[in-house]
Amino acid sequence: MEGKINIGITFYWGGSYTNIWSNGAGQNMYFLYESLKQIPFVNDVYFVSWGQDKPEEVPKALEFEAMGVSVYNVQEALAKKPHVLIEGTQTVTPDVEKAFRQVGSKIVSYRMGNDFIMDMEYFVQKADASKGRAFDGTTYDQVWITPHLMRTNAPYVNIVTGAPVFQVPHLWDSFFFDKSCKDAKLTKKSFYKPGRAKDGYRIATFEPNISVLKNCMTSVLIVEKAYQMEPQVIKHYYANNAFDQREIKAFHDFIGYTNIVRKGILSVEGRFITSGFLAQYVDLVLAHQWECGLNYSYYEALYAGYPLVHNSEFLKDAHVGYYYPNFDAFAGANALLTAIHTYDVHYEEQQAYNRLFLQQVSPLYIDNVARHQQLLVQLFANN
Repeated sequence: MEGKINIGITFYWGGSYTNIWSNGAGQNMYFLYESLKQIPFVNDVYFVSWGQDKPEEVPKALEFEAMGVSVYNVQEALAKKPHVLIEGTQTVTPDVEKAFRQVGSKIVSYRMGNDFIMDMEYFVQKADASKGRAFDGTTYDQVWITPHLMRTNAPYVNIVTGAPVFQVPHLWDSFFFDKSCKDAKLTKKSFYKPGRAKDGYRIATFEPNISVLKNCMTSVLIVEKAYQMEPQVIKHYYANNAFDQREIKAFHDFIGYTNIVRKGILSVEGRFITSGFLAQYVDLVLAHQWECGLNYSYYEALYAGYPLVHNSEFLKDAHVGYYYPNFDAFAGANALLTAIHTYDVHYEEQQAYNRLFLQQVSPLYIDNVARHQQLLVQLFANN
């Protein structure tokens, strides 16, 4: 590459996104920013936004001040003539694309959500997909997709847009978790340590329950089966992010026939910042997903030292947590009981695997920086 380049990353905020913990996508944009800043030929990276409040009016809970990232509106960004505009959490529309093309920008779409399956849900449910990421004619020079979404999304995006699709690392850092701990005056002693659950394990799930991709249905089955097998080891199960769905008939009738509801073991909860809920209520994190095997709530649980029971092949390959396959709630119950009975014994070994895995998803990890650098070189080699 000749000379240095500037990169803009689109960033959305508004009524549905006023807190950096509202979803992981905003955090992901900061981690991407951090990784791109390490590339030798990158001069500047900043956020670009439009149609929203002025940057100085952004809610404090979005943590822009802590991130230290410059934020520009479209006209300000166009004046800076970025060499690359990355479509992050705000969708690039054809008119915005045209404006940036006129100043010579390359356009890259960064995909961190399972758009294909979510679009299928909108389709079969005849739902309003205005909040989705529908195709609108915007063209891209490259599409970057995180590893756990390649299988379902690479053909979808490539065939419809014609843009070349590349896998990029899934990035995470403890930055926001540590900030939330500092704000809540939590320390390392606030989280899991061996022997913490002598009176029975308190289990929590953190799936958002807004899609077939990530919800608590299989986890409820797992806890119910484990409770049937060894009720004395399970003290409570918190189904977070399920409170608003508690009266939906399919869910209400389902859990109503379980022992964990009859015995007062299960409670449906609202949405909480992970760190505070872990510290106060949780001894073990149970997770289930479908085609979304990498997730920040997993990383946060691992970082804080908690046993994690999951069905992610990505984590299984890294020897992290306690794995069960697919939707197999019987295997999940066995994995849950194994975690309860053996985690403390193998605590130090588990922490070593966790540290290695989390190091490899860091925005600063050399392989992750190199991958982004490689794709940018390729982007400009295709002039």
